[in-house]
Amino acid sequence: MDSSALPTKCINITDLPIKDVKTRRLFILADGKRSLQEIIKLSGMSEEKALDKLQDMVDGNFISLEKLDTNQNSPHFTANDKNHNFIQEVTETLAEYIGPFATVAMSSFTAPIILPSDKQKIINRASMEIESTDARETFLNSLKASGII
Repeated sequence: MDSSALPTKCINITDLPIKDVKTRRLFILADGKRSLQEIIKLSGMSEEKALDKLQDMVDGNFISLEKLDTNQNSPHFTANDKNHNFIQEVTETLAEYIGPFATVAMSSFTAPIILPSDKQKIINRASMEIESTDARETFLNSLKASGII
């Protein structure tokens, strides 16, 4: 495996049939932004063990490995940039209300294709992470004002 490759989820974590905590941790870290090398460091596992678990997930089509686009110095995502930007903007806005947990809360939304009908579901699910009803309304209004919805 190319250590600069960017693992990206192909399924939601709720659909991951592997129950091993360490494998699930690797799956969560596979966000399409971190390289294999970064994920292995963050995993707390030996490189060999982490690579074996990552390869099993690639073989099971639970994650895919994307090459870094060296011409543009930016990651090449299986999702089009519009979908990636949508998730990123919702995550950043949500982080204003729930802090760094927003990244974890939104980590399951990395499908290669996000249909327009799914965007409202994603936003609704993200808003449910905010405890205060007033803050939830402010979050939704902020998304509307920025043109995300």
